[in-house]
Amino acid sequence: MVTDVDDWDPNKFQSITDIEHRIYGDRWCSIWAVVDYEDYLWARQYKWALKLLRGGKKGHLYRTGRDDNGRTKILYLHVEIMKRTGVEPPSDAHCAVDHRDGDTMHCKRANLRWAVIEG
Repeated sequence: MVTDVDDWDPNKFQSITDIEHRIYGDRWCSIWAVVDYEDYLWARQYKWALKLLRGGKKGHLYRTGRDDNGRTKILYLHVEIMKRTGVEPPSDAHCAVDHRDGDTMHCKRANLRWAVIEG
């Protein structure tokens, strides 16, 4: 019978929601996006990969999925998380999801917002 809690138990020091939750974009775990706990539970069921932006220094995690007609389409992690929040775009012009801090691998809900594509 166990009578006391292990002093080295990490759950004793911080809440599960305070831990950094990572979704990996490669099999070597060298690329990852940080997400909230609730989105981690959803996103971990899929295999994500990195799609580099122009210039090759930044990128987004993505996976393939199917649309309503059964056609293959690219689904970006940050866009899917924004859709999961239930926050609707303020207008039809707001058709993109932006990272407030500019870090494309910071996909926590508080860092995402609907944006207008210019040019």
